[in-house]
Amino acid sequence: EETLKSISSHKGIVGTILTDSLGIPIKSSMDHATTTQYARYVALIVMKSKNLAADIEPTDTMMLVRVRTKLHELIVVPSEDYYIIIVQKVVVGDEHQHHQHHHQRQ
Repeated sequence: EETLKSISSHKGIVGTILTDSLGIPIKSSMDHATTTQYARYVALIVMKSKNLAADIEPTDTMMLVRVRTKLHELIVVPSEDYYIIIVQKVVVGDEHQHHQHHHQRQ
């Protein structure tokens, strides 16, 4: 609970959700409909991502899933028993810097 409060206080955070490993919401700073929607889709994304990671390297463990749209970024930290879902606003300046940094590395 303290971790969720700490995360929620950061600038740009839209909300935080804690679910069980099946994607059933336990605690959320968002409204019920939004919480349920994010939790349902994140559970599917995490399951598929874990399967992908295991297929590529069976000894590896997935630590984080990030999904970015034009408006929001979802950061999901899965464990055996629960998922922490963080929804944050995308800052326009960050997108430009990320794009430039990506091109510089190539």
